[in-house]
Amino acid sequence: MGHWNKLTYYVTRADTLEIVTSTHFTQDTSIYRITWTGPCEYKSLLLNPKIELDSFLLQQNPTGTSHKIVKATDDYFIVKNYGRKDTIWKAR
Repeated sequence: MGHWNKLTYYVTRADTLEIVTSTHFTQDTSIYRITWTGPCEYKSLLLNPKIELDSFLLQQNPTGTSHKIVKATDDYFIVKNYGRKDTIWKAR
C-alpha cells in the first residue's frame, strides 16, 4: 500500500500479550492474546475489537489468526500469515 509508506507500528509483546500502536493513529491501539502453538508458530486473538471490520475478522477466525516466523535475525524477523510475508524490524 504505497500511500502508507510512512506508517509505523510499535509492537510490545510479552509471552501471552501483544500491544500494537500506530504512529499515525495513536488512539488506534490493538491488544491481542498470543498463544504459542509451536517453536516458531503462534495464534493472535484480538481482545478489543473497535470497528465492524475487527468484529468480522473475529467471526472469520474465532480462535485467532495463525502466524509462522520463517526467518529471524538480530535486527528483524519475517512472519507469514494470511498467505503473505511481512518483515517486523526490532527497535533499538
